[in-house]
Amino acid sequence: MATVFTWLSRLNNARYPDAYRTQIEEIIRLWRPDVWARASATA
Repeated sequence: MATVFTWLSRLNNARYPDAYRTQIEEIIRLWRPDVWARASATA
C-alpha cells in the first residue's frame, strides 16, 4: 500500500489504480473528510 501512496503523491491530478480504488477512497474519506467532501462535490 505504501507503494501506491508514493505513486499517488507524484501525480498532479488524482488517479487511482483500479485494484485499490475503494480502499484508497475509504482512507481519504476517514482521514481527511474535508478533502473528501470537496472532491465529492466536484466529481
